[in-house]
Amino acid sequence: MDEIVINRIIVFLFFAISVGLTYLIIRKSNRKSKDKDKGKAGCLTAFFIWVPISLLVGLTPFMLLLGTSTVKQLYQLASDSDFKPYTAQVVRYEDTYTSEERDSDGRTRYVEMGTPVVTFTVESGQELERALPFATNVGGDSSYDIRYKASTDEIIVTDVYIVVKIIALIIFFVIAVFAYWGIYGYLTDRPMKNYGNYLAQGLLYGVILTMTMGLCAGLIYGVLTKELPLWVQVLCIFFALSLVMVIVRIFRSMFRSEVKDPLKRRRKTTYRKDY
Repeated sequence: MDEIVINRIIVFLFFAISVGLTYLIIRKSNRKSKDKDKGKAGCLTAFFIWVPISLLVGLTPFMLLLGTSTVKQLYQLASDSDFKPYTAQVVRYEDTYTSEERDSDGRTRYVEMGTPVVTFTVESGQELERALPFATNVGGDSSYDIRYKASTDEIIVTDVYIVVKIIALIIFFVIAVFAYWGIYGYLTDRPMKNYGNYLAQGLLYGVILTMTMGLCAGLIYGVLTKELPLWVQVLCIFFALSLVMVIVRIFRSMFRSEVKDPLKRRRKTTYRKDY
């Protein structure tokens, strides 16, 4: 079957799933509104419900594939000694295109993007030229830290790129788990009393902790692998140590449980004088 036809079928399938979930939520909402003598949800409400659901449903398979490939790369880096470290120099960009972005002032600017093509010299002395598996700003980074396996011709970029990818994946999966949990609980009339508490804890420990650990790892990685001025290294080490203290505090709050015995509470004794 043609690839274009397969892509259209996949897009239609996920569109149908998002529309189906939106219909079920609207129907459940209208039933609850009818029981409470309230008005039914209209087309505008359905649209605002469908937009986040369609984004969630559409991004889920893509992020699952990206997460699987990232876990595979981390496993290869930890277990396969055939991946040798190299510093690859950018020589040109392929498949360039113009991307529209907005800065903090709301002004529109156009940025030229492209796939970086790098060169590096392997242990045998042969110079190789390969394209990296992502697009970036043309004229951005001039070099990347990579791991290359000659037998399979595989490249894994071990720069900040992989740290940002891991953080983005964890944030998305935390949000997706709670979103699907909330949809399921709403449609099946599950008790949602503790949903808000679990959501807050999930965002705190899943997102904030991950971002903090990723930033700390990035600072340490920069000090160990980059040629930075001395004052920049001192700043990086200072902020990394500060983040380590924050991470320790978060872990202590996660595993600390204070159980108060009501029998040991102090009671105030009141004295009454009768005259």
